[in-house]
Amino acid sequence: MKRINIEKGCRITNIDEFSEDKFIGSYRNHYIQIEREKEDQFYIIVNAPCGSSDYDGYWDGPTDATMAQAIKEALEGACII
Repeated sequence: MKRINIEKGCRITNIDEFSEDKFIGSYRNHYIQIEREKEDQFYIIVNAPCGSSDYDGYWDGPTDATMAQAIKEALEGACII
């Protein structure tokens, strides 16, 4: 089973796709999709179990941002962690 540790106590195990350019998975029943648009820009979508959008937009991370950092931004931005 593939896992991503985001921070202490936060581990994502429901992963459909994971690379440095794309992530699709879920955490606490929230659907998460992230795509790297540019070197430091990610497009993030997080949908709640009821279908409402908790995060839908761009995140301009640091130049060397990793997909794990973008996932953490998605979870924090959607107020899941």
